Amino acid sequence: MRFRLVVTCAAVLVTAMLSASQASAPELCFNAAVNYPTGTFPFSVFAADLDGDGDKDLAVTNVFSCNVSVLKNNGDGTFAAAVNYAAGDSAVSVFAADLDGDGDADLAVANYESANVSVLKNNGDGTFAAAVNYAAGTFPFSVFAADLDGDGDKDLAVTNVFSDNASVLKNNGNGTFVAAVDYAAGDLPVSVFAANLDGDNDADLAVANNKSDNVSVLKNNGDGTFAAAVNYAAGDGPFSVFAANLDGDNDADLAVANYYSDNISVLKNNGDGTFAAAVNYAAGDGAHSVFATDLDGDNDADLVVANQNGDNVSVLKNNGDGTFAAAVNYAAGDSPFSVFAADLDGDNDADLAVPNYNSDNVSVLINCSVGTNHPPVANCKELITVSANASCQAIVTPAEINNGSSDPEDGTNVTLQLVPPGPFALGSTLVHLIVRDNRGAADTCQATVTVTCASCADTDNDGLVDCLDPDDDNDSVADSIDNCPLVSNPGQEDLDRDGIGDVCDNDDDNDGIPDDIDNSPRDYNPGQEDADGDGIGDVSDPDDDNDGIADDGDNSGLVGDHPCTGGQTIGCDDNCPGTPNPEQQDLDSNGVGDACEGDADSDGIPDSSDNCPNAYNPSQNDNDADQLGDVCDNDDDNDGCPDVRDNCPTVHNPDQIDRDHDGIGDACDLCVCVSQGDLTGDSVIDVFDVIEVIGVAFSGAPDIQDPACPKTRGDVDNNGVTDVFDVIYLIATAFSGGANPVNPCGP
Repeated sequence: MRFRLVVTCAAVLVTAMLSASQASAPELCFNAAVNYPTGTFPFSVFAADLDGDGDKDLAVTNVFSCNVSVLKNNGDGTFAAAVNYAAGDSAVSVFAADLDGDGDADLAVANYESANVSVLKNNGDGTFAAAVNYAAGTFPFSVFAADLDGDGDKDLAVTNVFSDNASVLKNNGNGTFVAAVDYAAGDLPVSVFAANLDGDNDADLAVANNKSDNVSVLKNNGDGTFAAAVNYAAGDGPFSVFAANLDGDNDADLAVANYYSDNISVLKNNGDGTFAAAVNYAAGDGAHSVFATDLDGDNDADLVVANQNGDNVSVLKNNGDGTFAAAVNYAAGDSPFSVFAADLDGDNDADLAVPNYNSDNVSVLINCSVGTNHPPVANCKELITVSANASCQAIVTPAEINNGSSDPEDGTNVTLQLVPPGPFALGSTLVHLIVRDNRGAADTCQATVTVTCASCADTDNDGLVDCLDPDDDNDSVADSIDNCPLVSNPGQEDLDRDGIGDVCDNDDDNDGIPDDIDNSPRDYNPGQEDADGDGIGDVSDPDDDNDGIADDGDNSGLVGDHPCTGGQTIGCDDNCPGTPNPEQQDLDSNGVGDACEGDADSDGIPDSSDNCPNAYNPSQNDNDADQLGDVCDNDDDNDGCPDVRDNCPTVHNPDQIDRDHDGIGDACDLCVCVSQGDLTGDSVIDVFDVIEVIGVAFSGAPDIQDPACPKTRGDVDNNGVTDVFDVIYLIATAFSGGANPVNPCGP
């Protein structure tokens, strides 16, 4: 089905309206659309400086309200409320140009239903005089202003939908126009664009024909008359045409928005006003209007398309050769019919204005990509005078040179760089301040830095200031190689080899501790250890523990190579240099003093847990559990009787009972109750036992061994021998009533 627009000022019917499509995720940076009310059914938009204040205002045609809305720019891409000016019936297209030669932008409006063009002259302040109408063809649909006849003023070209032609109205030079001359185009011409297509420096015409699916090219004869149209195929339902240098070869190519095929046809110019076959690029749903300009700041012309049924605009970035990347869509209002790209917010990149037919407003989408950028403005102080430091130089910062440099976009948020950066020597130096904005653009200014010196130092009093003296300290070592150029040090001593001579190095040992508080300024000791608290760091103290025994007592140069042992204290190294131990006690003679050894007796038991730390006792036996090891405990059973006199030293027996008088206390004597004298084992001492003991004592018969202990039964007097005394003892017991030796533990 072909597009057909039937309008009156009372009603508008648009057929072939399709549902909106979903916008894809953006790649360029455009802010969300901000909508500004217009008249009823806005159709076309044009951006131009209408009020002469240097920013771009908007003019929007309104089909149903039959007028044109003017929205003045507030200077920042926002717009004041619309002021409406009457046009003809069904105003569908608007073009702003200086039509009367007075230097301001007037308006030309194509009126679809009244078959004419309205000219509204600018009063010079963005207000407009009443419309003057000029007849065109049948149902004029698009208007374009350009110098068609080469006389320096703007003529008008108008497409007429139902008369299938383009009307040319020549300017009389004052913004009035002669009668239209018509030139045949294709079927249903809906859009016209004037540009130099064949390189002969006059404006030719390109016309998009909606029904015949092509674009007509009408070459200018040089006088504002035109040759017969030559047609080039486009897509399905062309609705808008735009001419621009798309492939960078400096001639005007064509871009055509195709409503029904939802794409853009690109027809490259062969250089002579003829065109190669169209190459199509997908756009949005119902591609209705196309505009070509540099949107991303790379100096080639990108395409932006208003998609009527998609309620969005498509942006197709130029690859640099007239081919285009896939479309990226940005939401607009309801039924966008037209699009215009211009710098609306003054940041030198192209923003978008889109009239939305069904929502009665115009959407403004501000470009927020890097794009083109206003460079910053550098401003320098002309002369800076500073005093030299002790080295007869001066440091000057970029901020001291800066005198209010700024950037149009970023204000004072700029980067400053000074060239040369300094430091600066005595006298005057010309410097340049480079000012960069956040997008990399730069500007420069220059200043003179003068360094003065009222009292520059002359360290060696040779009449030559130090900064000009090759040997400031007069030590015969040139400053360029002197490790302390301002203090005489001909020997160039540098203990820590840090390149700073000791004579002016406040940290000679390079341990991070200034010499004036370092307890050992010549020896590296960042921990400042001082075991004896004598104010001399251990690393350089010959007697760290201050016990009178030198750490390196044998003067070998090594500490600990000959430790004191065996009571020696002279001519040997302190065996425990961190702990005072003047006696140099070393019980185990292992070369480590007991004062700092954890195992004085070397028995494998730490002194802290050794129950006898000064006597070797790895078993840690403690019979009486008194926490004092047996090896150094003189009363092992803790019974109050010293071991040397205790008849049972390992068993507690304070009463020391020894009933068999064998020197072994009963508490630990296994034989105290043996039945001695009872040789026959009948538990009675009688004549038979006497006979047995006589046999043992006099005839050599074997004595009877007691099974419970090493005692024999015949040795009743416990003298270790069975003899006559034992015989006498038993006779007395058996026959005379003497003491019974059988059971001394019994009753």
